[in-house]
Amino acid sequence: MKKLIGFLGLLCIGGGVAGAAVAWQQVTSLPSWYTDNAVAPPNPDTTEQSARRVEQKLKSLRNPATTVKLNNQEISDMVAATVTEVNRQAQLPDVIRGVNAELAEGKVKAGAVIDFAQLDSSQLTNEKQQKIAKTLKRLPGVGDRQLYVGIESVPTVRNGRFEIDPTTRVQIGNLSLSLDEAAKYVGVAPSKLQADINRAIPMVMSDVALQDVNIQDQNLVIRSGAARK
Repeated sequence: MKKLIGFLGLLCIGGGVAGAAVAWQQVTSLPSWYTDNAVAPPNPDTTEQSARRVEQKLKSLRNPATTVKLNNQEISDMVAATVTEVNRQAQLPDVIRGVNAELAEGKVKAGAVIDFAQLDSSQLTNEKQQKIAKTLKRLPGVGDRQLYVGIESVPTVRNGRFEIDPTTRVQIGNLSLSLDEAAKYVGVAPSKLQADINRAIPMVMSDVALQDVNIQDQNLVIRSGAARK
C-alpha cells in the first residue's frame, strides 16, 4: 500500500508547527486515551487479523445498494492495520506507540503517537532519510520525545472512494489546524496536502464503488452503489 508519502507528510506538518511561534507544551501534549491507559504498540499479527475480519464484513459492499455499519472498534482496527503497514514500509520498528480512532461529533477522529526516540533512518533510501532529517530539523528537542499526529474529518465519498472533506482538521498534540494552515507550514497547496492525506486513507476495496458514507448512532454507515466493471 502506498501510504508512506501521506504519513511522512503529516510528520512534516508537525515539524512546521513546532518550528513556528506556538506553545511547545500544546504541540507536545499527548491525548488522554494514550496517557490515561496502558496502550500497547500495534501488534502486526493482531492488527492484521482484526483488519481481515472487518474486510470480510466489507465484502458485502460488492453487492449493489448494500449497507455496512462499522463501530468505533472496527474503525480503530482498520486504522491500526494501515498505520502498521506504513511502519512496515518505512522499516521503522517501534516508532508507532499507539493508535486510536473514534466517531465523535459527526467526524472520524484518528491518529497515532510517534516515538521519535526510536527513529532510526539509517536503513532507508536517501530520499526518505532527507524527509525525516528535514522533519527532525524543524522539531528541535523532539528527537527523544513522543508526538501525536492525527486528523479530524467528516467522511465523504467522491468518485466512489473515501476522501477527507475540505473542513478536515490536522491535529498536532493539542493544536488543531485547518488544511490551509497545515499546508502553509508544509509549503504546499492545500489541494496537494488533501490529496496526500487521501492516499493514506485505507481503501475499502478497489472493485467497489461507494455511494454514500455518514455517521449514525456512533456507527460509520457505508452504502455501495453499482459494482465496478
